[in-house]
Amino acid sequence: NTQGHWPDLSENADRATILGFIFAGANVARLAVPLRFGAALALAPWVDENIMSKVSGSSGGDDDEDM
Repeated sequence: NTQGHWPDLSENADRATILGFIFAGANVARLAVPLRFGAALALAPWVDENIMSKVSGSSGGDDDEDM
């Protein structure tokens, strides 16, 4: 059957298929979390130098100079 069909929630096979897709999707999302953290940490210096310094008009130094 290459046409496919809408899942029928009254059939246990279709319920199991839906739950399997949800489970797999959740695991893929959990797998991507460390990659997102790594990308954020890797990009932080670039964002600070190229975006934040131009938006705030500062020289890129600490804002705690008057303490």
